[in-house]
Formats: sequence, C-alpha cells, structure tokens
Amino acid sequence: MKSGEKQVDYSLEIWLAIDEADETALKAMVARFGALLGQEAMYLERTGSVVEFIPPSEGGGVVS
Repeated sequence: MKSGEKQVDYSLEIWLAIDEADETALKAMVARFGALLGQEAMYLERTGSVVEFIPPSEGGGVVS
C-alpha cells in the first residue's frame, strides 16, 4: 500500500485474446474493476502471442 501498510488480496488470473484495436477498451474495463474493488492499481500484462484454434483429429485417441 502507498501508506506502507501490508495488504493481502486474493488474486484471480484471467487470460483473454483480443484484437489490438480493443486494447483501450480492455484497459478501461480493468480500471473500472479496480475502482469497484477499491484497488490502488490493477496488474495487466500483454504478450505478443498468436492464438490458434486447432480442431480435433478425425481418429481421436492418444497421439504417439
């Protein structure tokens, strides 16, 4: 805390895939959650990942 007081919070990790154009809206949403929860700051990490959706194989089962 800014005051130096210890604060213990329970965290929840959430992963999202968004279009780069939606980043400003995401930051605004995170800020609103922070205000709702009474937080001094919220952690938001961006990565340069590529998201792919892979359909299951025809045969299923274990890949060897």
